[in-house]
Amino acid sequence: MQAFIYVGMILIIAGVFLLPAVRAAIAKSRQTVGYLFVAPALVFLLLFVAYPIIYNVFLSFKDVDITNINYPANQQGVGFANYKSLFTSSDGQMLGSIKNTLVFTVGSIFFQFTIGFLLALLFVWFKWYVAGAVVFVLIASAELVFCSDLSVPALPLLLVSCIVLPCYDSFNTFIRYVWVVPVFLIAFFYNLIVFREKMKIGRTFFGQLAVTVALMLGGTGFIAREDLLSPMSLFYVLSLGVGMVLIYLLLKSRFSRFNVYGIFGRIAPAMYLVGILSCVIILLYTVRDNPADPVFFDRVLRNLLYEEFRASNNLSTMLMLAMPFPVWYALKQHPVHISVCFIFFFAIVTSGSRAGILLGGVELVLCFLFWLRYCGEISKKVGSFLGPILILLGLISLNWFVTEHGDFGIVHDGEFRMEAIKIAIREFREHPVFGIGLRNHALDEIYQPKKGALCWFHMYFPQIFATMGLAGFFAYLIQLLLRATLIFRRKKGPVRSTLGLSYIGLFLMSQLNPGEFCPFPYALMAVAIFVMLEQLEETERQARLLAPEWGENV
Repeated sequence: MQAFIYVGMILIIAGVFLLPAVRAAIAKSRQTVGYLFVAPALVFLLLFVAYPIIYNVFLSFKDVDITNINYPANQQGVGFANYKSLFTSSDGQMLGSIKNTLVFTVGSIFFQFTIGFLLALLFVWFKWYVAGAVVFVLIASAELVFCSDLSVPALPLLLVSCIVLPCYDSFNTFIRYVWVVPVFLIAFFYNLIVFREKMKIGRTFFGQLAVTVALMLGGTGFIAREDLLSPMSLFYVLSLGVGMVLIYLLLKSRFSRFNVYGIFGRIAPAMYLVGILSCVIILLYTVRDNPADPVFFDRVLRNLLYEEFRASNNLSTMLMLAMPFPVWYALKQHPVHISVCFIFFFAIVTSGSRAGILLGGVELVLCFLFWLRYCGEISKKVGSFLGPILILLGLISLNWFVTEHGDFGIVHDGEFRMEAIKIAIREFREHPVFGIGLRNHALDEIYQPKKGALCWFHMYFPQIFATMGLAGFFAYLIQLLLRATLIFRRKKGPVRSTLGLSYIGLFLMSQLNPGEFCPFPYALMAVAIFVMLEQLEETERQARLLAPEWGENV
């Protein structure tokens, strides 16, 4: 009888609080269906979750044990004595439990981010690039064995991608550590089998599938058999095509198990740290490893004019991928994080990447507009005043630099990319349907790739037209259109804008660099971004069933 009384009280109280909501639902017909669907679940939660919790709180103020739990008349009120004994008992179990929980929670976060980042700095400082890559691959492998959430090993894998970038033309060095690859693959497939989930697909899957078909057909009727079956050709065709399809299916099935905002909460700090690490690598090269000029500005100028820093374009790509994430932190934590975007751009300038300066400047403006869109009124007023001034000063400085230091052209007559464009047009005219394939020798006359790499056109659209023809053009067009529908929506929100701008940064750099045609990390990161955007869209759709006005502030 007592239980029914408590249940009745809970239902009455819930009814009082829900009455306005019920009236609003009736007034708004589009909400009515949602509340009707939720009603059975709400009743279930009230009976089997809310009632036990309230009843246990009620019992906590009484002297209850196994002998009198069914006899309320024998239960004496003791006030807060039970709570006092929890913290003052001689065995100290409660305090020990709290301590263990804090140590585990804080320790795991501290080790994963702070210790991981400091370890990466150590490897970079002493130029132990290969050792750092091996260590972080092994850490990621261990996390794959013990954790089903694939966003957890994101940080060590991103740190690997960043650490190895200064290792230009190091195929012979890395091939000695090829034994790490089977270890990682074993952990990967172990994770795939033990934590298997039902496969799911979203809209961008079909774009990736179209690209896979175009890659497989690239060079049909032209490319020689030995080139088609060469290890490098098979690696790039399969990893960019079939490999990305499998990665999509895996990420889609796993990410659907977890809250997309929780996944983003692990990816965001990882990308932030990767951006900072990229800045450190550029600074160390400019200050310590480039002693030809005593003045810092002269060293930056040397990087820019002579392109001596071979990792500049790749590090700039990583910085452009990371640039939007400080904006998200500026919106959610403190506006000071917006200054990190300018630090990232300054690092791009320091690296000497001309493509990075041009396209990174575009992304910097987009990030600034993103911040203005969602920041508070005071920040918006200050930013609206200072933003145009800073952008104007930047354009004046760039114009001065171009004027004072001669040819700054990224694509000009006689330059590699201009010659590559001419070759791409020629090959497309001769092989318009399927192109000449990824593994071709069309650029041998102007460029010899390093060992273990293909001869890239270093430009997104010429690469597609020359190597895959019209089949590749339509396949990548489908992929771009499907991805664009996820980025450019009427109601975006900070999370969607952050992910979208991150991909836009990668896409921009792909116009003047291999970019997305590098399977790891760039193509993989693009797939992961759009899987998260798909999950975000599904979450928003489900939330709008309950609250149609929901959406812009998440």
